[in-house]
Amino acid sequence: MNRSARTYELITSILEDKNLSNMDKIVFMALVTFNGKDKIFPSRERICKRISTNRISTISRSLNKLQKGGYITIIRRKCSSNIYKINGISMLYSDDGPKPSDAPAEDKEFERAKIFLERQRKLREERRAVEKR
Repeated sequence: MNRSARTYELITSILEDKNLSNMDKIVFMALVTFNGKDKIFPSRERICKRISTNRISTISRSLNKLQKGGYITIIRRKCSSNIYKINGISMLYSDDGPKPSDAPAEDKEFERAKIFLERQRKLREERRAVEKR
């Protein structure tokens, strides 16, 4: 099975996992968007910024849930951001490889992940608008 097929399989299993909340899935998709060879190290604050939220504790819970589910490995570091490894795939894109904007047509799963994140962002905005009324 090639990398693209493994990636698609992993993302599909994440999206279909009933034990994960929508936020857990969004956090996973956000992690995938950080380019790295096999490990990434965004801070929780940077992950929050990426998905337009300010709830660091929610991000922490989602990361722990993803780790318990076996989707990611977290290497904890003191006085620095943690290192995250997405299990099952190296990473979608390496530092010197194609970027999401110029991904080949066969890498549609990344585009699906972007669409998913965009829909979730719109849903959050709609919920906030309803709550303000």
